[in-house]
Amino acid sequence: MKSVSFFALLFISSSIFFSCNNDSTVGTEPASPFLGSWSVDRVQLISAPASGESSELKQLFMSYGDMDARNLGKLDISFGADKFIEYSQNLPREYGFHPKFIGSTGFAPFRNLLYISADGGRNWNLNCFPGGEFDEREFSPIDENILYTLYGGQWPYKAKLYKTSNRGQSWFAVNDTMPVFLAAQNSNYHNGDIFFLNESTGFVMEENYTGYTKIFKTTNGGKAWVPVFNKKVTYINITFQDEMNGRGFNYLKSNNTFEFVTTSNGGVSWISHPFTNETFHQSEYYFINQNIGWVSGHLDIQYNMPSVLFKTIDGGKTWNKISDRNIYNMIFINENVGFTSAFKTTDGGYTWSQYHYSNGNVMSPVLINNSIGLFTYDNKLLIRTDEADNSAWFASGNITNPLLKQIAGTNNIEIYAYGKFRTSFDRIVFNPELYSSGIREPLEGTFNFERGNLYLTFTLPENEVWKIKLKRN
Repeated sequence: MKSVSFFALLFISSSIFFSCNNDSTVGTEPASPFLGSWSVDRVQLISAPASGESSELKQLFMSYGDMDARNLGKLDISFGADKFIEYSQNLPREYGFHPKFIGSTGFAPFRNLLYISADGGRNWNLNCFPGGEFDEREFSPIDENILYTLYGGQWPYKAKLYKTSNRGQSWFAVNDTMPVFLAAQNSNYHNGDIFFLNESTGFVMEENYTGYTKIFKTTNGGKAWVPVFNKKVTYINITFQDEMNGRGFNYLKSNNTFEFVTTSNGGVSWISHPFTNETFHQSEYYFINQNIGWVSGHLDIQYNMPSVLFKTIDGGKTWNKISDRNIYNMIFINENVGFTSAFKTTDGGYTWSQYHYSNGNVMSPVLINNSIGLFTYDNKLLIRTDEADNSAWFASGNITNPLLKQIAGTNNIEIYAYGKFRTSFDRIVFNPELYSSGIREPLEGTFNFERGNLYLTFTLPENEVWKIKLKRN
């Protein structure tokens, strides 16, 4: 009972997550009405044997007619994908950080090592940062050759500032007695960051165990630093767009929430801009100019659900909730088009559709010469093109219904799949290539469109007939 019910269980949440013995093929490219992102809306078991291994599911579902899919779990299905050019690259397999690019030049730090690419990420040469292997370290590239790095050893030693003008081949000390610490010893933590606007002007920040945030500024390349801010607040992810304007988050420990903060006087004073009246936990922010930006996060203490995406068009003074999707590691190339490692939006973040398959093997996206690049943990670099693959499908979701989990004898089921599909007249065939479970062979069924919704009908083993309604996201 368990194995068959488990396959049927997956099918309830995903009409394409099932083993099928039918391996017939059809031969035309999918029609354009399929393309885009869909969600399973309703599920109906049309017919099933009166007894046998499917009887539990029959008793559960036949009496309800068609059921709201939200009572079962969640599943998103996308038709169509973007094409990529694949290159080999030689970053170490243990490398899992976010490289920074300026044009075609990439910088990838790993402990005291600095990998440099001059060809858009395909080949990486190894240089070293100053300091020890396990020193705390931050860095800020200015252009393709000049970088500053801030590093600190064990407490109570202050951080040191070094500079390179030849992509890390050699470094020289700029300041051995920086006004901030960058180390941790027991509970005496010091979180620091460095942000240079150009070769002369930069900021260093420190948020420490005493509850204070400190900001210092230099106008002579780091030789001298002037204090601009020192208050008992917890500011994180601070960046500056120019000498006067900056932004970041303020963590309010009293009620465990975050606010957006901005400065227009070089960090001397900051103004708070709440996102919502509810508790909000930030994930990240991304701005394309001084006014337009996005913030993603969650509305509960556990940092998981419900997810939320906010957008501002006035520099962070006001925020509008535009999506409930879980968005992280986002990049926007203009006000409308944005990407994560697997999803993209073309309407400014209101709706998202899958453009690439990722099962945890892909790092966060990076901009390389204004193209989206994806690094993988198996030493590949994928560069997105403007060409489309209209024969691809993606599916991802989970089953949360307690009764269904009990039948399957499992906890929450996270499911995903990727493959190709074809249509001919009213027939559709799903061919899986990668999957979490439940798929072994091509699955063939019928489809029809009605009032903008997509209906899929499949006959499974033991003559179970299922009908699935999908609506556009």
